[in-house]
Amino acid sequence: MKKRLFPLLLVLTLLLTLCTPFAQAEGRALSITSASGRAGETVSVQVRLTGSVYSGRFELAYDADEIELLQWSGADGAMCVFNHEQPGLLLVTFVSTTALENTSLCTLQFRVSAATPETGSALTLKSIRLYDETGTSVPATAEKGSISRSTARLTLSREQTVESRSVRMTVRLEGELSPAGGNFTLQYDPDCLQLTSVLKLHPAVGLLTWNEPQPGTVHVSFSGTQPLSTGELCAAMFRTVGTAGDRSAVTLTDVRMYDTDGKSIDASAEDGSVDVVLPSDRAPKLWAVGGAIQPDGSAVVSVVLQGRGIVCGGSFTLTYDQSLSVQAEPSGTCQINAEPGKLRASFASATPVADQVSLLKLTIQNAVPGAIDLSNAIFRDDSGSRIAAADVRPTTLSYTTSAAAFAGTLRADTSAGQTQYLLDVDVSDMRAGTPEARTAFTCLLALYDSDGLMEGLSVQKIAASDTGVNELTLTASASKTPAYAKVFLLSDASAGLPLCGALQAALERR
Repeated sequence: MKKRLFPLLLVLTLLLTLCTPFAQAEGRALSITSASGRAGETVSVQVRLTGSVYSGRFELAYDADEIELLQWSGADGAMCVFNHEQPGLLLVTFVSTTALENTSLCTLQFRVSAATPETGSALTLKSIRLYDETGTSVPATAEKGSISRSTARLTLSREQTVESRSVRMTVRLEGELSPAGGNFTLQYDPDCLQLTSVLKLHPAVGLLTWNEPQPGTVHVSFSGTQPLSTGELCAAMFRTVGTAGDRSAVTLTDVRMYDTDGKSIDASAEDGSVDVVLPSDRAPKLWAVGGAIQPDGSAVVSVVLQGRGIVCGGSFTLTYDQSLSVQAEPSGTCQINAEPGKLRASFASATPVADQVSLLKLTIQNAVPGAIDLSNAIFRDDSGSRIAAADVRPTTLSYTTSAAAFAGTLRADTSAGQTQYLLDVDVSDMRAGTPEARTAFTCLLALYDSDGLMEGLSVQKIAASDTGVNELTLTASASKTPAYAKVFLLSDASAGLPLCGALQAALERR
């Protein structure tokens, strides 16, 4: 075969090399089409000419480890010679007695393999020489093609959340193949995330089951009566148990997909992750506040939103002891769906919420100590996009009259020409909404060196918020750089009784 090809190649090469190079002419282009197929299938591509030529040569380069070149054929009306001595490279030389114009120069057949990337294995045209009817070389451009492997693909979302908050990770079905069922395994870091459930999302999925044989591993199976279209397949619901700065990779393993006949189809996966971040001082807040049990056995709990000027809507879930007698009073912007021990709420606003607003008030009779959990909180901005990082905090029913308080990081401010140390503190009053609602309290900010000696102190009297949530920035100066700070919250009575345990905050790292 090589001996028969050699004379033709020699003649064509001599013909082409005798031509005058690089004369001005209208632009020509060679392009190669793209194709996709399952592993083991044969697909066809064409090398196409734009413009008019009489002869030419080019090389087609491909990755022989990813795809296999099986056959080739030339265009009608032209003599084509192919040389495929080197794997991964095909030399094509062609000549015609009439003009070849806007046509296919050759057709190539490739076999798709398991090694063929989903994103495509490149087909590249290079060393292009084209000639007109006078044998003059004319300029030409080249456009790549590719051959890709068709699969059914599962992709995991990438999420951000904050401490002690629910987060939803979506499993999306993509790809050119449409399975009718399948199964996979999700693996995650149980020191960062705790799985609560797996929710079915795709409308064509008739059955979805899951089980968690051990923390960090969950098996999921799904099936339908017809091929499933591209879209959200399911969602894994987690609760963060890690702290700010933690990250959990969430991986998809043992992915298997099947068609309507139960036959296996090619499948792939793209992993995701969950990052636990620290809410900024501009992050929205959703707090359950109150919960002090009164002498008559009643208690009041409110859900308060600080929208920061970015929240336009969202939803959340309150859970509590189902034996409690609870009367819910939603605001005009909030709608609820209540059942024993659980209340689901959604809210919306025509414009972003800037001020603190009370979304919901619970009046509880015959209250007993216990948790009022606030979970599954979702926030959306004015474009409908989800806001990832937010501060969500539950409350408790308790006989105590204390407050719940949270301190940020002590930071230095030199903008006024002298160093001041600032600390953001949030206070949630247990007595909010009760006849004994607090009107004021006192805050002490104490600065300490590394040996525990006090270097600075400030005392501030604070008026309590009507909503029960106070956002404070405390300020103090020190004789030298402090190592940490403590905050003491005291009642406004002359006795100055502590409202909660002392809060400690470390100096911000720079």
